Amino acid sequence: MPAAKQDLLKLDRHDQRRDVARRLRDILNTALSQVGDVPRRLPEEHALSRAYGVSRNGVREGLRLLADEHRIERRVGAGSFTHTFPSRHSSDRLLDFTNPAQDLLIQSTADVIGFRLWDHIPQPLQETFAFSPLSTAIAVFERLSVHAGQVRGLHTYFLPLHDGESLDAADAGGDIYELIETRFLRNVHSAVRAVSAVAADASSAEWLHVRVGSPLLFTESIVRGDDGEVLLVGYARHRHDRLTVTFAAERVHRVS
Repeated sequence: MPAAKQDLLKLDRHDQRRDVARRLRDILNTALSQVGDVPRRLPEEHALSRAYGVSRNGVREGLRLLADEHRIERRVGAGSFTHTFPSRHSSDRLLDFTNPAQDLLIQSTADVIGFRLWDHIPQPLQETFAFSPLSTAIAVFERLSVHAGQVRGLHTYFLPLHDGESLDAADAGGDIYELIETRFLRNVHSAVRAVSAVAADASSAEWLHVRVGSPLLFTESIVRGDDGEVLLVGYARHRHDRLTVTFAAERVHRVS
């Protein structure tokens, strides 16, 4: 396999290694959640560095973040090993969440803080995200969500592009779903979201103006079109004191 371009996860010239490590942590977290219940040994640091275009130090820091969360175990002289991931349960058969009608709408903006357009998709990323073979390039960008003048969330997006499609930083600040539907003519059909609790690392703590170790809500989203194609992968870290996650779900009654 040819060496991947270096610093693929560096979206802005002001990015620090901890920003890259956080993004790599999220990608690896998604990949690790797919390996099943049997603990496995991760590839060596140099292999991860080549595969994802991240420096060895960036890989090492990304793995440290996962180890701090007990997602993996690092053994001196032996490498890194996965832990059994908690199972993910759907909430679509319950009806005991907050009524969306009770949620107050407030003005929000999206500030783009990093943007990068790749002219290829590294194979490990292609496999982890199950992108369509039609996707030949990818836009990676980050935004801050600002509500009522306060920073609420840090979002990272991976948007695959087909041949001839383009995107720039100005586009990344708008309604991404509308852009996918109106510019790329792909219908946004559904999304799977997993919500968990994480501690703020140095990168997210700086962007969200919290202390390192503060509790955050972490959301992983995979958005698909009506033909099943993965249209967007997103990661978000939200300040728990500025966001409540609500679900509008229905209980399905079995017919005996």
